Amino acid sequence: MQRRARERMLGVLQVAEQMLVLLGPEQISIPRVAQAAGVPRATIYACFADKYALFCCLTERHLGRLAERVSGLGELGRARPWQDHVRWLVNGIADYCQANPVVAVLVLGGPYSRAGGLVQASMQEVIAERLRQALAGLREPLRLPERPDATLHAVGTAFALMRHDYCRNGRISESTRQAVVEAVIFCLQGWQAGR
Repeated sequence: MQRRARERMLGVLQVAEQMLVLLGPEQISIPRVAQAAGVPRATIYACFADKYALFCCLTERHLGRLAERVSGLGELGRARPWQDHVRWLVNGIADYCQANPVVAVLVLGGPYSRAGGLVQASMQEVIAERLRQALAGLREPLRLPERPDATLHAVGTAFALMRHDYCRNGRISESTRQAVVEAVIFCLQGWQAGR
């Protein structure tokens, strides 16, 4: 029975993602998702108190997947300059948002609640930690202060700049990608120089 319930909830999440992309978060409600997914409202309310809790779940799932991709920074090779790793990270975030429009809606268009903001902040910390580990593991390591957290500031800067372009233009342009890379590199160089 648990397997069936899990599959049903995965279907609900997929329907919610599709609706978020097509309708936007303002037009979403638990009853509308339940109707579109063909499940009773109570099934969804058993897991999510409201649509914002559902949004938090989707945000956490996707940012968790994005954090896993950041773990792949080491695949670039230890001999590559740290700037290449920053470029890979920024393009990886932008590519993931482009390939998963629901991420752009929830992460770049949101957060839509305080809880959503806390989920985003928590997941950005995970991404920053993985970036810090990758940069420290290079042949010529880049070690940055943890208090204040320079890597987290850089990741936050990247998301903020992408958010601005997404909110203004509905996408992350190539020129914004390049500007984000340059801003993050500048930010990290400044923190490194200030050590």
